[in-house]
Amino acid sequence: MDWPLENGWNSYNSLQLLAYFITVFIAAPAALITGLGMSPALSTRFHRTSSVLSIQLARSLHFLVLCWFLSSSSST
Repeated sequence: MDWPLENGWNSYNSLQLLAYFITVFIAAPAALITGLGMSPALSTRFHRTSSVLSIQLARSLHFLVLCWFLSSSSST
């Protein structure tokens, strides 16, 4: 296993750092929340969550997160 050097973060430009930040801290939690929001069992159990995030809205947002994952992985 080849570990990065001490200054390994210097080799990433600002757009790469921004893409990694969005992927880890915004897109991944959004994928988890919308994935759970698409579940019919959970939407009937948690009425407050299902009133804010309907199943169709969760599907649409989940698809957009998928598109983000595909577009960010193809550029690396």
